[in-house]
Amino acid sequence: MGNNQHPGNMCDFEVESRVQCQECGGVKYTTTKAQQLVISSPLSSMVEKGTPVNFEDCLQKYFGDEMVGDFFCGTCNKKTVCIKHNRINSFPKVLAINFFRFVFDNWVPKKLEIEVQIPQD
Repeated sequence: MGNNQHPGNMCDFEVESRVQCQECGGVKYTTTKAQQLVISSPLSSMVEKGTPVNFEDCLQKYFGDEMVGDFFCGTCNKKTVCIKHNRINSFPKVLAINFFRFVFDNWVPKKLEIEVQIPQD
């Protein structure tokens, strides 16, 4: 590590979001710099305390396709439905993962008391 490098830079990476309009097929890419990957549970706010959730399912929720309604498409010049997809564009030396356990139930934040099952292999 050189004299001008900050140790926190080991966690720097880029996330690329791909959004595709389902009406015209237009695609928009956005790249964001990050220092942590913030993932959340695929479960709803109605789960019981201690419910197990697989870590792979949480990653699938973040990296899988997500339907987004009320998306304004600049090509169509109107609100449409789009599919959003995230991927890591550049990889850090150290990947910090922040597990976001809050959901909103009628605009009221609620913390999910779930147990994330991380594979040991």
